[in-house]
Amino acid sequence: MNIDMLPNNIFVVSNDGVDLYSVPVYLTDSDVCWIGFITGNRYSTKEMRSGSLGFLLNYTEQYLKNSGRKFIMTVSGTPVLKKTFTDNGYILSGENINEYVKKI
Repeated sequence: MNIDMLPNNIFVVSNDGVDLYSVPVYLTDSDVCWIGFITGNRYSTKEMRSGSLGFLLNYTEQYLKNSGRKFIMTVSGTPVLKKTFTDNGYILSGENINEYVKKI
């Protein structure tokens, strides 16, 4: 992905100085924002990552809610992300497309 495609708003969760996950957030001129491609540090350990993605999503949601956003949308076909979104209250909005929406 070209650096020019990334938004200015990127949320990162770290453990002991090691970045674990990043969540790029694209803001619009509406009450909807878009979570882009979540990336994880493949060199971190499973123990370091445990619970960190859910924590990062919750933090990101609170920040966006406090800034006046009302909905978050994203897409994912990655099994761990699908489970994390479902576990964190995102609703799968269509069959066979893995599009998620959450009212915050």
